[in-house]
Amino acid sequence: MKVVIYGAGGVGAFYGSALLKAGCDVRFIGRGKHLEAMQDSGLRIKRSWKPDNDEVVESIEAVGGLNELDGFIPDYVFVCVKYRDLEDVTEACKSLPESVCFVSLLNGVDAVETLAAAFGSPRVIAGSCVIISYVVEPGTILVQDSAYTILLGEWEGPSDSARVREICSLFTKAEVENIVMQDARSALWTKLISMGALGPISAVTRASVNEILSVPETRELLRQTMEEIKSVAKAVGVKVDVSVESTLKRLDKSENRHDLATVSTLRDVRDGLPTELEYLSGRIVHLGKLHNAPTPLSSTLYAALLPQHLRASNFISQRPDQPQI
Repeated sequence: MKVVIYGAGGVGAFYGSALLKAGCDVRFIGRGKHLEAMQDSGLRIKRSWKPDNDEVVESIEAVGGLNELDGFIPDYVFVCVKYRDLEDVTEACKSLPESVCFVSLLNGVDAVETLAAAFGSPRVIAGSCVIISYVVEPGTILVQDSAYTILLGEWEGPSDSARVREICSLFTKAEVENIVMQDARSALWTKLISMGALGPISAVTRASVNEILSVPETRELLRQTMEEIKSVAKAVGVKVDVSVESTLKRLDKSENRHDLATVSTLRDVRDGLPTELEYLSGRIVHLGKLHNAPTPLSSTLYAALLPQHLRASNFISQRPDQPQI
C-alpha cells in the first residue's frame, strides 16, 4: 500500500511510522526544521514510560509538498494537519488522481464533511485517534500515554468495508490498537465530547490531564462540560451511546500516562500559537445556538480563550504601548 502522511507532526509521524513498520510505502509531508531533521536523520519516537528505549526510524521519505513526490501516486492520503490548514491541504490535493482516497485524522466533527465535499464521500474514510503525541524537537516526537488507539470507518454506507479492514490489519501488524467505527458520526462526536471539554479546560487551568482528573472541582467541571457537549450532539441528531462516566473512567484507566501529559490546546496556548478553539468550543457554541441547546460552560471557556487565539492568529494585535504578555 502506498501512503502519504500529510502533516508529519505528533499524530502523523507516529501513525505513519506504524504503517512503515507494517510494510507500506510511506511519504511524509512536513515543514520547517522538523522536516529538515527527518530528511537528515530520520524520525525518533520517544515514549515517556520507556525513557531508555527510543525508537529510531532511519529510512524516512519526507518532502515539503505534493509537488516534491516525483511521480509517487498514493493509494491513501492520511490528513493529519491542524484544522486551520485543511483548506490549503484540500486545494493542494485536487491535483491528485481520482484513484486516491483520503483518511481524515483531524480533530472536530466537520473535517470529514469538508473532504467529502471536495472529493466525494466514496473517496473519504473517517478517522479518529486517541493519542498524546507531539514534536518535542526537530525530528523527534514524544508519546506521553501508552493508551493510543486509531478508529476508522466509512463516512457513507457500512463502516466495516474491505478497505477499512485492510488498513486496520496494517495497524494490527504494527501493534497499534485499532477499532472499526460502527457509526462514524457518533464516534467523532464521542471524541469531541472528550476533547471539546478537556482541551479548553486544560488551556484555561494550565493543568495536565492527570491534574484535571485528580482535582475534584476541576473533574466536576470536566464532567459537566462533557454532559453539555453530549446534549448538543443529541440536539444535532447524533446518538452517542458512550456515557460521560465511562469516558472519565477510560481517562482514569491509563497506567502509563505521564503525570504532566498535556493536550494540544494547552501546548498551543503556552507556545503562543493559534489553537483549534473555533473547531472545538466555537463549533459547540455555534451548534448549540443553532439547535437551541444551552452551552454556558463551553461559551465561557470559548470566551476566556478567544483573545489569545485571535492574537496568535494575528486577528488582533497588541498596541505598541502595551507590555508583551
